[in-house]
Amino acid sequence: MTQETSTIQLPPPRKNDSKPRARRGVWMLWVFAALVSGLAGGIFAGKYLAAKQTVVVRTTPTRVEVPAPAPAVPMTSPEIEEKLARAAAAVTEGDWLAGQSLYQEILSQEPEHSVALAALPLIERHLASARSLVKIETTPPGAMVKLGTLGEKVSPAVFEDVPFGVYPLEVSHEGFQAHQQKITVSQPSVDLAGIELSRSAGVLKLSSVPEGVEFKLLRTDGLEELVHMGKTPATLEQLDEGDYQVLMALNGWPEYREKVKVETNRNASVSHIFGRGGLKITSDPSEAEVWLTTDASLPAKKLGITPLSASELPVGRHRLELRYRDWQPIQRTVEVREGEAIDLDFAWKRGAVAFVSDPPGATVRLSDNPSAIAPNSVSPFTAEFPEGTYTFVAQYPELEPVMVSVDVKGDETTEAAFNFDYGSVSIDSQPPGATVVSNGTPIGRTPYKARIVKPGPKSFEVTLAQHRSTTFSGEVKPGQSLNFDARLVFDPTPKTQSDFPNSQGIQMVWIDALHGWVGAHEVTQKAFSAVMNKNPSDFVGDTLPVQGVSWYEASRFCEQLTSSERSSGRLPRGYRYSLPSDQMWSFFAGSTGLDNAVTSQQSRREGPAPVGSLKPNEFGLYDVRGNVWEWCDDWYSLDIVNRSREAQVSTNSNWVGTERKVLRGGSWNRSSGDGLESAYRYAIRPSTANYEVGFRVVLMPE
Repeated sequence: MTQETSTIQLPPPRKNDSKPRARRGVWMLWVFAALVSGLAGGIFAGKYLAAKQTVVVRTTPTRVEVPAPAPAVPMTSPEIEEKLARAAAAVTEGDWLAGQSLYQEILSQEPEHSVALAALPLIERHLASARSLVKIETTPPGAMVKLGTLGEKVSPAVFEDVPFGVYPLEVSHEGFQAHQQKITVSQPSVDLAGIELSRSAGVLKLSSVPEGVEFKLLRTDGLEELVHMGKTPATLEQLDEGDYQVLMALNGWPEYREKVKVETNRNASVSHIFGRGGLKITSDPSEAEVWLTTDASLPAKKLGITPLSASELPVGRHRLELRYRDWQPIQRTVEVREGEAIDLDFAWKRGAVAFVSDPPGATVRLSDNPSAIAPNSVSPFTAEFPEGTYTFVAQYPELEPVMVSVDVKGDETTEAAFNFDYGSVSIDSQPPGATVVSNGTPIGRTPYKARIVKPGPKSFEVTLAQHRSTTFSGEVKPGQSLNFDARLVFDPTPKTQSDFPNSQGIQMVWIDALHGWVGAHEVTQKAFSAVMNKNPSDFVGDTLPVQGVSWYEASRFCEQLTSSERSSGRLPRGYRYSLPSDQMWSFFAGSTGLDNAVTSQQSRREGPAPVGSLKPNEFGLYDVRGNVWEWCDDWYSLDIVNRSREAQVSTNSNWVGTERKVLRGGSWNRSSGDGLESAYRYAIRPSTANYEVGFRVVLMPE
């Protein structure tokens, strides 16, 4: 079949009414989106270009195949085209946050806009990993700089590894006003310099009667300094906080002086009346504010605090008001007469409140005041209050607070009684002296009495050595006593986690890391004789360690002691007495030094010392080093040699395989050399009996 080639001219692409420059911007963004979106976008862009060219199609006589025309560029509003161009420029310039914001705006207008949908994930992925170095400088330096939740630093402050984003910035410095702003972190390095802090300042208002009085304002904290001069009335703003003195002078009148404290963002005032009469005002309590006005329709002016002497007041009727804390003000109209100084005494009508509680010892405060009424406001006590209604709250440790309202009347004493809900607990045991435990904490011994207990369910455990513990529960009700009487059953079985003496008087010490007990002392001759009915020792004494005992005899002692203790119910299930292993001995030897060891290092000894003659080690074990060598259960082997070498002590490899048992700890007869090293292992045949050799028992799981 012969193929023919024909040329088909496709129609030109649809024209876009947008400006060419905007269209090129759209095309650039489409290509950018295609790069991040993948193959589909690339095919779309390719078809768009192909739409502008001539297409050559090979045909057959029966069929002509023509590629489908590329989809037309979607119509986009000029506003969105402008935002697309701005977004592309922002990303090109590295302003990823601005680009993100613009693409988000586009999606808010066209949720399905493909360019924005493709670009946003790429930008957000970049922003998620982008970090910046932010440097902040202030004038003056030394300010506390807080950047969002990234912590606080002193300026000049440097914050490293700051994720891109918008952060609140707070700057504070003593003596300066706080500075707040938001900063945008969108570059690898942000240098925010030149934050100038404004000094903290307050306002001072000066007034006088009559007006026009000359004044001077002096700064008095430190060297005295003239700050301002003028005439009343005057409002002085932007004053540095601190202590000042105001001097007012009027011809024919003595100079008036008053100290005043200016505080940041607060108004202070000084007022003085140059009058012709006078008032001497006292109050009970003192330090009440005195306010004065010549006309009830005009605002009052503060004259000062009591006791107050106001001389040369204008003659006439004045309305006087005394204010103290949040008490009801006292108001009175007074007459100022020429050349007279009138004495006025004011007192608030007050009553007393007697605070009592059951139980006593409660702390009392006003309900709307977190602080106590007085430093020693613990019931019972009495305090004065002006007439009125008050609500008080009393608190007692571990009990619910109680609230009481009281009407206080002048010259009367009113009782405020706080009755707490509480009960009591009484615990006895047979035998007495048992430990009472609540919530895992020992709280006392029987007989136990708790007289003040918060109502509610309670649970207690009573424990006593060699007795079975008892647990009981009950509910404490207000005004009632919860009583328990525990009869403890004798149980000689040792309890894990606790030390105990066995039937032969050997004190056994629990060691957590070994999960068992270790004898506090080397086995004495008294204990050995009681179990074995013989005493092979050369140096005789009940409290001396047994000596001259072979490894076999020491092992038989452990077996017979196990059998005896087990038959009498004194042995925990699954435990038996034995000689310690070499590794056990290394552990419980602890940090015992030669200062607490019976040896001949300092002076020649003639024999062993009674067990426990010197101080114990950190586990409570005595004579671990010195006194007598102690049998271990191990044969002298290559493992023993390797452990010794690791501890950097001498070894004897010739002993390996010669059926020798390990000895640890040295003896009373050693004065120097390897025998005094804690990690040194001596070894002899298990049948050997020597006057320097004894043993110590352990009680471990079988």
